[in-house]
Amino acid sequence: MSLQIETVESVFPEVRVSSYGDHIEYIVHCRKFHKKGGKYKLYINADSGVFICHDCGWVGNAFAEFFDQGAQFFAGMQVNRNQNRLESSRGPYLNTKKEWQDGIPSPGEMHEIDSLKKGHPALKYLSERDIPYSLANEWGIKYCSKGYFDFCSRMGTTSGRIIFPVFMNKKLMGWQARQIEAKANDTRFIWKGETQRWWETEIIELSTGEKKYADYGVPKYYTCPGMQRSSCLLNFDNATKNRNFVVVVEGPIDCMKVGRNSVATFGKQLTHNQVRLITSNWSRVLMILDSEINTKDDCFIKLEKSFQGVYFVYMKLTGFHDAGETDSETIWKQITDKFGDLNDYNPKIPR
Repeated sequence: MSLQIETVESVFPEVRVSSYGDHIEYIVHCRKFHKKGGKYKLYINADSGVFICHDCGWVGNAFAEFFDQGAQFFAGMQVNRNQNRLESSRGPYLNTKKEWQDGIPSPGEMHEIDSLKKGHPALKYLSERDIPYSLANEWGIKYCSKGYFDFCSRMGTTSGRIIFPVFMNKKLMGWQARQIEAKANDTRFIWKGETQRWWETEIIELSTGEKKYADYGVPKYYTCPGMQRSSCLLNFDNATKNRNFVVVVEGPIDCMKVGRNSVATFGKQLTHNQVRLITSNWSRVLMILDSEINTKDDCFIKLEKSFQGVYFVYMKLTGFHDAGETDSETIWKQITDKFGDLNDYNPKIPR
């Protein structure tokens, strides 16, 4: 008997229901290895109970690890009182069963960027970030008009998101679906593809006096269910064409701005597998950090040590939060001003 949602909710009240192939998956916060983060990174197979964290790599059996094998487990075998909830979440994908390629499920009905009508939110989003349609097509970016995955009841499916395919050794490993947003003065809007409307987000004032936009737990990126994010790097195939060096950044837009010699890690924290991928393919590594990263934190010091054996340097872009906020020419000018020619076997010592 498959694991029922009532049982999961008793331990993981934050649970989200999704589907992969022909089975249900419960997506919850990882609780074993994370002091911070780990939100919605742990996937539990409802049929087998096998789980995996796509951030830290923790694997096991949910029945043995989380749920009492006696009364609590058998209580979950009763008639499912939330059947409609399950069906509404799994229906969109199970009813279509469409595959993108290489066994990877499609995020939804996708369109080429240059096929969208003038004024489309996706075109506006890319234009504001100085990404021409030709570059978007070159990187294989798509727009999803109708999503097959229901990740969050408030924000809906993958509808209305920009899709970044992730290839490794010419094989499609998965994708990330990027939320489209826009700002007008101090107001932030998110595009909801299901209703074809902009949704205004609220501003929350923190106890520190700072203000931030409410995201209601909805991430900017949705990752393809089943994708081994911890073992993937965006733009890997193109970057390995130049073995002299690689520039490591956080997100897809950052990666596009830096160019062909860059890879994106899909987050602030690199996994052991990602570090191994980088150090086994390049002997010189430059990491561009977001402005808020504290290089004196223990987590960054530990990351730096993991690159022992290769020439590893890092920098922050002057005047910008990250690479996505500026253009390629400015990025490379700051890089060469600081380190010289990265193709040189002996780059100058950073100032």
